[in-house]
Amino acid sequence: LFYQSGEFEKAKASLLNAVSIDKSDLNSRIMLGKVLLKLNNYQEIINLLQLSLTDSPDNVQILHLLGLASYHMGQFSKATKYLERFLLKQQDNVEVLNTLAESWFKLDNAEKARRYWRQSLEIDGNQGDIRRKLEGLK
Repeated sequence: LFYQSGEFEKAKASLLNAVSIDKSDLNSRIMLGKVLLKLNNYQEIINLLQLSLTDSPDNVQILHLLGLASYHMGQFSKATKYLERFLLKQQDNVEVLNTLAESWFKLDNAEKARRYWRQSLEIDGNQGDIRRKLEGLK
């Protein structure tokens, strides 16, 4: 409820309480990760969800959150690992494709950046900014 109304600090407090009561409650942990993303608390996401990935290695929500958190922290190599694992399960997520391309670009791998930006444009051709980035790599 707090999340939907944009009250992220209240949502965080409520979810921290839920997670502390039941450490195995994966849904609350994932929701808390989403709240932490809105609050730009990237290290907290990693601290919260990295161990959950051990128990649920193919959970796309965990992979997504860890990938975005790593990207925002400038840990592009880690971001690519999480996001490529995400794509094995869900290939048509434009946000993930673009973040992955950007991560590879920042790691000086233009070939992989180009591949993921092209994939993203195949799904949604109305991304002028992505088209310009791709053209800038030629």
